[in-house]
Amino acid sequence: MTVHTNLQAAFPQLATIPHMDTVARVLEAVPADELEATLLDTMQRLLRNRKFVNWMVQRHYLIAIDGTLKWTANYRWAEEALEKHHGTGNGAYQAYVLEAVLVGPQGIAVPILAEFCENAVDAPEESKQDSELKAFYRLARRLKAAFPRLPITILLDGLYPNGPLFRFLLDQRWDFLIGLKEGNLRAFQAMARNLRALAPHQRLTYQWGDRTQHFWWVNNLEYTWRDPETGRIRRTVVHYVSCTETWTDANGDRQVSKWAWVSARPFSKKTVVTRCNRMARHRWDIEEHILQEKHYGYHYTHLYSRHWNAMKGFHTLMRLAHMLNTL
Repeated sequence: MTVHTNLQAAFPQLATIPHMDTVARVLEAVPADELEATLLDTMQRLLRNRKFVNWMVQRHYLIAIDGTLKWTANYRWAEEALEKHHGTGNGAYQAYVLEAVLVGPQGIAVPILAEFCENAVDAPEESKQDSELKAFYRLARRLKAAFPRLPITILLDGLYPNGPLFRFLLDQRWDFLIGLKEGNLRAFQAMARNLRALAPHQRLTYQWGDRTQHFWWVNNLEYTWRDPETGRIRRTVVHYVSCTETWTDANGDRQVSKWAWVSARPFSKKTVVTRCNRMARHRWDIEEHILQEKHYGYHYTHLYSRHWNAMKGFHTLMRLAHMLNTL
């Protein structure tokens, strides 16, 4: 069956496939948010009808959020594009996107929402530059509005851990698991290591395939931070887990890797393997999902149009196609 045949099944009046210039002109006029509402409405109906119930872990749906570069140029191709300066003094103008993807322990991922980092054209110069963190809050509020009662666990990487974000996620009544790198929250991780000796029972060794995992965790850690709006010191209770993996590679050499996460929920011997292996580690599924869109037929990094709204429209159509193919 051809693309034309498939389209005519849904739109019998469609005599021919429109030229891409025609599509571009239409997308310039149609608000990109209205196109994305089609994808969001589809996901809402599927979740409401429990079509993804087998993806739930600890009675929660896993939503991974990550940002990625879509396109860059050395000239200002759109007023909304982010401006990044390099050491040479040459500027780069970028389209940068934050993606929210539903992931499951089976390794499958389905797109839900996207939020572009975009500078407001009419804003004062000093406040125009957008950022991934600002985009995250916009995306999270849209996610909450679309799924106000959905039990969600948010999966994030080491860019995000900070006090205001912990508080924001807890205020949404969301669970979360955030990966920590060695340099993230150094004082917090040092405090967890110092308290480790006081909880010798909070450890577990687990055989995961050919890897031996050594877990230890500390619950109810008080993270202290300064509120950027009021300047007051605030405290948020979160939980910490560390995992050291060892295995022997194909050459017979011993390999070691270390992971750490901060969590909204406490850990125990009954939950630590599930929360780390079946939940937290699946944040990487969004990276595989984006790589698939970039390199396996979806042309994620192809701009299609230098008109900002049309570009966002093409991006939504690409993600809608990926969702349909996955389903």
